[in-house]
Order: sequence, then structure tokens, then C-alpha cells
Amino acid sequence: MVEITYQMVLSTLQTIALIVGIAYYLFIMRNTQKTRELTLQSQELTRKTQEQAYETRQIQFCWQALERVYNKEFMRRMLEIMYHQDFKDYEEWREKYGPSTNPDAYVDYYQVTSTYQSLGYLVQNKALDLEVLSKHIRPRGIILLWEKIEPIVKVHRERLNPTAYDSFEYLANELRTILERRVEQARTHTE
Repeated sequence: MVEITYQMVLSTLQTIALIVGIAYYLFIMRNTQKTRELTLQSQELTRKTQEQAYETRQIQFCWQALERVYNKEFMRRMLEIMYHQDFKDYEEWREKYGPSTNPDAYVDYYQVTSTYQSLGYLVQNKALDLEVLSKHIRPRGIILLWEKIEPIVKVHRERLNPTAYDSFEYLANELRTILERRVEQARTHTE
């Protein structure tokens, strides 16, 4: 018969304790792995939710900008500046359309240029995606307007405010870059 000794009992208990310890460790590791996976899934869902919220904000900003730019009165004012205001330089512009001589024309000028200054600011600060916006506005019209008023702005910068309409200029330059890229893509695509 097998005699059970204290040493055998102790050895068996140590072996059982070791097995239980290993099983517990594996259980903890498995739960830790599941927790990590759930955390990663949660982080991914949070990231996707943030992306969707960002896209929604972009659409809202874009829509608000388009509402302002496509407003009948705004368009009338822009066309008035583009095609009916004729001037050679800053002095002639100021004599014909400046705030003291022609307040209505100046208000038109200020409203249109300030709108594009604001849009440029939103684009510069990544609050508005220019690629999205450029698909819904007439980039060439904004560029042409900037080119028309640029001599006025340069003098204004020299005399009054060195950063006047800097975001409008940024907007026009970025739109120019987008148009050039689109032309190049179209040319490459047709070849």
C-alpha cells in the first residue's frame, strides 16, 4: 500500500496551487486582452463619431457660407463691383466709390470683401474645407474679384493696415491652386 506522507501532501498542494495560479493568470490575461479589444473598438467608434461630427460641421459651415454667397443681394453687389466699378488706381477708386463720396458703393464693396475675408479665415483655420467649398462656389469669380481689388488693398495695407484682407488673398490664392490642379488633372486625363 502507498503510504501518504506529509511531503506528498505538500507536493500535491504545491502542484495544485501552481496549476490554479497558472489558470488564474491565463484567466486574467484573457480578460485583459478582451478589455484591450473592447477599448480599441470603443476608441475606433469614438474616432468615427468624431469624424462624422466633423463632416457634419463642415457641411453646416459650407451650407451657411453658400447661403450667404448665393444670396441675391450679395450676388448683385459682387457683380456691381466686378463689372460696373471702373477705376485705374486707389485714388480714383476712393474718389468714385470711397465711404465719403459713395457710401452705397462702399457698403457693397465692404460687404463682399468682408464675406470673402471671413471665408478665407475659416479656410485658413481649418474650420471650412476648401476642397468641399470650391466644388460649390465659382472659384474663378472670387479670383477675378481679388485681382480687381488687389491694387486697392495694397495701398490700404501701406497706409492703414498691413494685414488688410490677408485671408481673402489666401482664399483667392488657394482657389487658384485648386483650379490649376484641376486643369492639370483634366489635361493629364485626356492624354
